[in-house]
Amino acid sequence: GNDQGSVFDAFQHNLAYGERTLTNALLAGKHSFPTSKWTIEWKVSPTRSILYEPDIRFTRYRVDQGNLTIGTESGFPERIWRDLEEVNLGSVAHVTKEFDINDNAAKLQFGGGYTFKERDYVIYNYALNLRSVPLTGDPNELFWDENLWTLGGYPPTDPANNTKGTTYEARFIPNNPNQFNSKVNAYSAYVQFDFFIVKKLKTIIGVRMENYVQRYTGTDQLLTRVLDNDVVLDDLDFFPTLNLIYNINNRMNLRFSFASTIARPSFKELSYAEIYDPITGRTFVGGLFEDANR
Repeated sequence: GNDQGSVFDAFQHNLAYGERTLTNALLAGKHSFPTSKWTIEWKVSPTRSILYEPDIRFTRYRVDQGNLTIGTESGFPERIWRDLEEVNLGSVAHVTKEFDINDNAAKLQFGGGYTFKERDYVIYNYALNLRSVPLTGDPNELFWDENLWTLGGYPPTDPANNTKGTTYEARFIPNNPNQFNSKVNAYSAYVQFDFFIVKKLKTIIGVRMENYVQRYTGTDQLLTRVLDNDVVLDDLDFFPTLNLIYNINNRMNLRFSFASTIARPSFKELSYAEIYDPITGRTFVGGLFEDANR
């Protein structure tokens, strides 16, 4: 069992099924002009990803002196449906010009790119609550006719049935905090110069600019803050790079490199979603806060 502040023996039943699909295409071209020593390369690649996990079920039984119980210590049973669909479009273009400086080969490169990403994600989950149900360890028993609340119909006509049976709690009613749409538009441009300062010292210097904008549609777990295609991350950054390569002899080079880069949050990291893993018992909590883009 999971360690939640007490020591106990428990066992768990899991029933899960998942489907994953990935569709990708690549269109690319290269155009060379030998006389003027210009080269143009470009690539466009769309990708569609789908994750489908219907009706994940898990049930935990606590064993206490031979008796089986289900409660907060081991965790209540749940049924989970998860759907994810993501579309990516990546495109880049590179332009290269070759020439000589002081009888040494030199190269100028510049170009840009555009990336679009959009993710639709949703989790539906039911938490089951049991009242005075005799347990055998068979998870199917949660939905046996004699254990359902209430056999007298709804609303209950027999007050005694109010304290017995299986009921459910659906957090996604009326609004679902674990459903969101998120989009990214990223524009980039770069320039790079490759030349020899002196005969044996090759220098590669450049800078890349990137404008990254992410938008979010969804609500927080308390249903108090609702975003409708709002900007949650807006960055304009410059990333310089420098490489020095000194040719000591025909078999050995001495290199020095410097570069700047960045790590940005993934879709689920910059979200309000709480994603539970029934195998490990861990919950991933999204980190979208009011000051997330500061």
